[in-house]
Amino acid sequence: MNGLPVGTCLQCEQTPAQIKRDQTICGIEDGYEYVELVAEWPRHHWRDWSDKELSTIKPECRDEYRRARLPDIQYAECEHTIYGHRPAKENAPEWGLSVDQCVDCGKKVSA
Repeated sequence: MNGLPVGTCLQCEQTPAQIKRDQTICGIEDGYEYVELVAEWPRHHWRDWSDKELSTIKPECRDEYRRARLPDIQYAECEHTIYGHRPAKENAPEWGLSVDQCVDCGKKVSA
């Protein structure tokens, strides 16, 4: 995984120059027809993520996530997380899942 460059906020992915130029907050916007604020933080996160902040990531994979975007940590590959795959408990055709699939990534796994 490629991390963000030093000097880039790991939450909003902006540099200090962009923030100053655009007068933006530390937040994430999303939407198509209507743009809405999805998340906002009181301050930017410039430093690498700590082990405590990466507590859901396996210790042997943490260095890979030190300068990762926040969504990359929140939606890390199941193999990199301490909880691993979560097999579906029952078939869910409306979601395209069967009992032998992970509800997070869709890979075939043992139930």
